[in-house]
Amino acid sequence: MSMRIVYVINSIKRSGPNQVLLNMVSGIQDKGYDIKVVAFFDGDQNEIDKLKQLNAQVDVLGVSKRNIVTDGAKKLRQYLDDSSPDVVHSHGILSDIAVIRSGFGKKSVTTIHNNMFEDYIYSFGRIRGTIYLMLHLIYLRKFSYIVCCSNNACIKLQRYIKRVKCIHNGISSVSVGNKRKQRARSALCKELGINLEDKVFLYAGNLTFGKGVLVLLEEFSKSGKDDEHLIIAGDGELLERCHNYSSKNIHIVGFQPSIQKYYQAADVYVSASLSEGFSIAIIEALQNNLLLLLSNIPAHEEVFRIDGTMYIGELFSKNTFEENKVRLAYSQKQSKKYYEKYLTDTVMMEEYSKFYQELTT
Repeated sequence: MSMRIVYVINSIKRSGPNQVLLNMVSGIQDKGYDIKVVAFFDGDQNEIDKLKQLNAQVDVLGVSKRNIVTDGAKKLRQYLDDSSPDVVHSHGILSDIAVIRSGFGKKSVTTIHNNMFEDYIYSFGRIRGTIYLMLHLIYLRKFSYIVCCSNNACIKLQRYIKRVKCIHNGISSVSVGNKRKQRARSALCKELGINLEDKVFLYAGNLTFGKGVLVLLEEFSKSGKDDEHLIIAGDGELLERCHNYSSKNIHIVGFQPSIQKYYQAADVYVSASLSEGFSIAIIEALQNNLLLLLSNIPAHEEVFRIDGTMYIGELFSKNTFEENKVRLAYSQKQSKKYYEKYLTDTVMMEEYSKFYQELTT
């Protein structure tokens, strides 16, 4: 009999945790597992359809976000009793709480998608963030096992809980030929008024203080090089402030439902983030053979440490952004090979598959 796995998530929409879940299902579909995905409330039908195309059963419990840990936990218990999975694998603090409060007795796993010791503070402030952190830790202690997407987050969590391991995120392969990339670059450069020979730097993600997006804009504003362009793609609390930096070399394009054309047109992915788990955006950049120019936080350093023999870009500190930008060696990049060797969904799910087998035997 094949192993039965139920993935639990708040709602199915386009977000970092949902993208990881989609890649997990994609990477595991040929393992012969019986896969179900259950969400508490409605999300994005396009994202739901993607999961169904991978032969996953998708169910929605019809519970509002505010009632996930109460009514949601009761409905989840009934759903799990009916499904009788070997492993329940949740994603996100509310789903984690609901899984534990459901009282379902089989093996329970959660994946932590961020650096919770930093992100809660950046997102909610010191007092609320600390309360959320302590609450999450209380429930995490009751899981059979916890997976972190970075060693840095894993080490911090192991100070409180020992049943923790690291499995890096991975994403599904997308075949993009040179001609397609050239067409995407030509179209985008024409749209934004960029010369084809200029260097294009891309940031794609949330526009928040924790992501350091204003630092990027300040640095590019200071450098003022005519042959370098920064594209900021995303949405968030700082969107209006970002627009204040718009110029012929700084392009604020907002949220983009189809971000791939920007990756295909760019030369360098850039991030000044203060905290990360293991960024999907960075993996997408490597997949598209972009060089990386990243702040030297532990999560970014970990990306480079997977294989120090392959050149994928530069790390910068507070005062060395321009210096490290100049050092980028475009002719030496091995970004796509790095992705193919270490960060595909297949690599990720080989690790998860071994983990599931060990957990249930």
